[in-house]
Amino acid sequence: MKKCLLFLPILLVLTACAPTEAQIQAALEQTRIAQPTNTPYPEPTNPPTAEPTTTPDVPHLKALTYQNVYDMYLSAGIPCADREINPDGSYKQDCNWIISDGVIQGEIVGNSENTVRYFIIMFVPKTGENLNEKIEQTFIEFSSFGDQAGEMQFWINKNLPAIFESQTELEFTQEFADVTLLLSGSIGIALLGVIANP
Repeated sequence: MKKCLLFLPILLVLTACAPTEAQIQAALEQTRIAQPTNTPYPEPTNPPTAEPTTTPDVPHLKALTYQNVYDMYLSAGIPCADREINPDGSYKQDCNWIISDGVIQGEIVGNSENTVRYFIIMFVPKTGENLNEKIEQTFIEFSSFGDQAGEMQFWINKNLPAIFESQTELEFTQEFADVTLLLSGSIGIALLGVIANP
């Protein structure tokens, strides 16, 4: 009898938790509706279409083409070697000239045939002759482009005298809208770099 009394509450709990017939039928109906249906023939799908992708904009001087920069070197009397274009379109071209009182070295670098990533020009005198005026004039010519040409030339005129007077190497950089200018050197040696901003 004690076992029966103990069994009775368990039986009541179990029967109280059991679903009704209506609840079972509702659950079966929901399952049937949720099941995927099979179609006898596959539905046609549209083939994938090629969408144009944009190439990331590689840094280049927006106000200058390769020909513009090449012409700057030629107008300054600095011949350039033939440029070799790599399979990816990038290149590096050296421009050098020995003058009676020194050496002028330059370099043009680009990421594609018609663009320029940066260019540099450097004066290295081999005699004690003062080339400051020629250097300043050439650097001004090499910065005569774009909307901020006047500002770039002013910056060069402001900082170049410090390089001409320094016993140790100095370096100045200034970022403009599309380019960064680099001036570096000491007495007699001066370098101007024009670098595209990313």
